[in-house]
Amino acid sequence: MNNIRTRGNKYQAQVRMSGGRSASATFETRREAEEWLREKLYELSKLPKDRDERITLKEVIERFIKDTIPLRSSGANEAIRLRSLLREPIANLRLTQISRSDISAYRDKRLREVKRNTLVRDFGLIRTVVSTAVNDWGIKSDNPFNSFTIRREPDYRQRRISDDELAKLASTVCGNPYLKPAIILALETSMRLGELLQLTWHKIDMDKGLAELPRTKNGHARIVPLTPKAIETLQQIEGEGMEVFPVKPDTLKQSWRRLVKRAGIHDLRFHDLRHEAISRLLEMGLTIPEAASVSGHRTASMLARYAHPDPVKVREKMLR
Repeated sequence: MNNIRTRGNKYQAQVRMSGGRSASATFETRREAEEWLREKLYELSKLPKDRDERITLKEVIERFIKDTIPLRSSGANEAIRLRSLLREPIANLRLTQISRSDISAYRDKRLREVKRNTLVRDFGLIRTVVSTAVNDWGIKSDNPFNSFTIRREPDYRQRRISDDELAKLASTVCGNPYLKPAIILALETSMRLGELLQLTWHKIDMDKGLAELPRTKNGHARIVPLTPKAIETLQQIEGEGMEVFPVKPDTLKQSWRRLVKRAGIHDLRFHDLRHEAISRLLEMGLTIPEAASVSGHRTASMLARYAHPDPVKVREKMLR
């Protein structure tokens, strides 16, 4: 069905072809509508007849959250980000309808709300969602996000935590009984927050001083050595459930932000504890492969991003 109809003082052109291929637009003059109709007919005739024209980005995201997120190691955080995307206008568009201008509008809006590297990670997640729909679910559509890239900004933090700051964290009142043990274990083991929260008692061998992480961010299991301080901290945690830390990630993060604020410490993230722990491992004299076996990094270059040796200690070693 191809027609042009009048709507007030404007003209609406509409084209429908087999296979769900359709489009419509409104113009100021009939001549503009006729020109657009001819061009659109030619454009749609070149598209495959079996394209899934009616499936929206929202429908794909909702299925991904339901079916795929539970299988992903970082699924909880990804679900939060995807549910936020569902509130954006671009989510209501059909996959085959999303244009570069639509993506640009979404990008510009988000850059007013978040940092560039946050948006880079969001775009990577969106590409994964649509790629899963196309490659795994058999949805017949192109991935409009594949050809749209955003340049990442340098994001190398070199934040070390001083003994004075650690003392402030230890002495400041905290209402969450799991936060301070989590802080100590993060420093003693270099575990990520998500890895700490997946710790279960039956995967910890106190006698051998080892903790098994069956699923980590990079998809590989690893066994983490436990220091005497880490074992002592674990023994002091009260709880009878399966999980060592029966608390949600957002709850622990919120408790962390409150603790840091009360302690009067500036610009300190929970993830900085991992940076500090890895730097300490190398300062102890562990080789790069040994430190990587503890931290879980697969390459020396990735490990180097997290290691920030203290220049004073480096100089002392050089003098010796």
